[in-house]
Amino acid sequence: MNSSTFKEGRMPRKITRILLRGSGALFLCLVVLTLALFFAIQTPRFQTWLGKKAGAYLNRELNTTVSVGNIRIRFFKTAELRNVLVLDLRGDTLFRGDLSLLLSRFDLKNQKVTVEEASLSNADARVIRYKGEKDFNFQFLADYFAGSDTSSSSSPWDVKINSVHLSGVNFIYRDEKRAGTAPGTIDYDDLWLKDVNAHIAGISTSADTVFANVKRLQAVERSGFVLQQFSGQLSVSDSHIRCEALRAQTFNSLVKGRLLFTHKSWEDYDDFINNVQMAADLDDSTAVDTRDIGFFARELHGLNKKVTLKGKVTGLVSDLHLRDFYFSFGQHTRFSGDFSINGLPDFASSYLHVDARSLSTSYKDLMAIPDYPFDAGNKLPLPTELAKLGVVRYKGKLDGFVSDITTYGTFTTAIGHVRTQLSFRVGSGTHDAVYKGRIVASGFQLGTLFGYGQLGALDADVQVQGKGLDIRSVDAELEGQISGLEFNGYRY
Repeated sequence: MNSSTFKEGRMPRKITRILLRGSGALFLCLVVLTLALFFAIQTPRFQTWLGKKAGAYLNRELNTTVSVGNIRIRFFKTAELRNVLVLDLRGDTLFRGDLSLLLSRFDLKNQKVTVEEASLSNADARVIRYKGEKDFNFQFLADYFAGSDTSSSSSPWDVKINSVHLSGVNFIYRDEKRAGTAPGTIDYDDLWLKDVNAHIAGISTSADTVFANVKRLQAVERSGFVLQQFSGQLSVSDSHIRCEALRAQTFNSLVKGRLLFTHKSWEDYDDFINNVQMAADLDDSTAVDTRDIGFFARELHGLNKKVTLKGKVTGLVSDLHLRDFYFSFGQHTRFSGDFSINGLPDFASSYLHVDARSLSTSYKDLMAIPDYPFDAGNKLPLPTELAKLGVVRYKGKLDGFVSDITTYGTFTTAIGHVRTQLSFRVGSGTHDAVYKGRIVASGFQLGTLFGYGQLGALDADVQVQGKGLDIRSVDAELEGQISGLEFNGYRY
């Protein structure tokens, strides 16, 4: 090396130029590679390749199958995963379907994510607790992603989902330790929903309660129950299910109003009739078919009646209280007032308390109600002589059982008017019906009731005690005043 060249500084300048050019070239390469990687990541093919690598990694980590068919991501905006498959540790499907997310906020610094819309389509999800196992089949996933770090130094991500869309989703929940309800009834431990379509918005949580605005929900349960349309403001917790602005429609029923179910545990729904408290305020035009209720309470199978309802309902099904209530069914049965019934679903042995502002019914309507058990094909044990009363209208109070009842009110019938304070017990036939109390009759066609043509209209205020409802078996004592009686066409 020429020492003069070095001394004059030409060599350092040359080295500097080489280093600068080399650094520039290297920086340019890094920029090109970074841009290439950035654009490559944007391509579905690269994203799918990356997803398969991640799936292979999870396969090894979880000792099961995790795969994604196709992935498309616009970072911090959208994500689409097609043909996602996750198997449980027994090789059964845990989840299969398509998932897409639309993000409106991704704050890495503050660990906050807002999902504006989450969509699940063409999906099958199965939550199962196999016989002999303590946990459900998804627990291994929960344990893996929870990790082993129990320190409180790292705060969890705050994830909010504003809206959920479900399309063509099938869902199975099965607890093999408990499943086993008879066919035709929803088994809460073996729930199979198919063709679930839904739009759920306004999702939020507070303590143990989840809130959601269910704009649309449709589903079919394997028992045969079909929910055509459901909407309402919903909240669910470990102690209640509440729905405001409720609208639920099936092929046979329409329920509108507000509804609250309260429970001590979810196992209470295994015996819905005796364990789940209700508080409902039903709007006008609510119509319930008992065949739909039968999907939730097998004891009502065979009671095929459509009832129009309006008013407030509280209590258990087995101890039901109706306030400011209106209902109607059949051709003639209408009720307005307050009503309590204890002992359902066995109507014949249930205790009734009725405060009727107005009540009407007929023998025909009552005989259309089967005796309990409803699917046995037996009728209520009512004497045929009651058919002669025609449409019976009543205002007053009733207490007792359907076959042993005390009345305090006024009856208007096809054969006259009767004001009563009377206890009446139905026997096995007309010959052993028992009655006791006060009767005030006005123009009452006594002979028509007893099948004795010589007797006509009766006007009386009497205390009566006796048995029998036909002229051959009647054995009664009367004390009081008879102000008028027709016999053989003459008025006495």
